[in-house]
Amino acid sequence: MAHVREVNRKFSTLCHDTTTHKHEWEWNMNRTCLLLSCACISCLLTAGYSADTKITRKQIPSAVLKAFENAYPHAIIKGQSIENEKGKKYYEIESID
Repeated sequence: MAHVREVNRKFSTLCHDTTTHKHEWEWNMNRTCLLLSCACISCLLTAGYSADTKITRKQIPSAVLKAFENAYPHAIIKGQSIENEKGKKYYEIESID
């Protein structure tokens, strides 16, 4: 009879440990899904924050255009855009040599 009680106690402990591990695993999965969801949402919200806006060559300030032409004298401009990032304007010039 003592042997049966010992087996029942071990089985009960084993079942309790398995249930506890299952709940821990579920909690970890829920936490991981929540963190991934937050990361995806924050990426989507900031994706449009620094979007490029196409502009014409006349809209590029002369100082920017002169600096570009001095740095790349043989380059042919193919496109230009402006990017507003954290309150600052950045001019982007696409070119080929």
